[in-house]
Amino acid sequence: MKRFLLISLLLSFAYLPLLPEPNKPNPPQAPSAAILTKIDQAELKKLLKESQIEIVEESENFLVLQLRDYRAALFLPTEYSLQFYSSFTSAKPRAELVNRWNQKMRYSRAYTDEEGRIILESDLDLTGGVTRENIKDFFKKFQLLLGQFSSSLTLQD
Repeated sequence: MKRFLLISLLLSFAYLPLLPEPNKPNPPQAPSAAILTKIDQAELKKLLKESQIEIVEESENFLVLQLRDYRAALFLPTEYSLQFYSSFTSAKPRAELVNRWNQKMRYSRAYTDEEGRIILESDLDLTGGVTRENIKDFFKKFQLLLGQFSSSLTLQD
């Protein structure tokens, strides 16, 4: 009798996978975000407007923007990348400051050009794809970097 019960139990469990599974809820899906691998000036202007960034001047390859207390150019060197550019003038040589900035900071680079201006640049490569939010974050990040860089110049005077 025990043997019969054991075999019956084993056989009943053997057929369980044939029974339909109860409905399981689907895991939540993240909203699909469009991936951009290139951008044109019209889309760029739309993103700037959404980010509440004022366009002061327009050209075929760049836009001059008002970023809080600063102006910066946003270049479209190709449709696959963006580059922020801002320059500062200083009566004092700033090689040490520029070097320290490049050692400690990320997401930008600083240098002194041939005319003695101090330049702060930052690039965003679109190859491989980015979302519109990534581009907006790039705008925010450069604004922060610009403020920090300007403050470090002021502190050195």
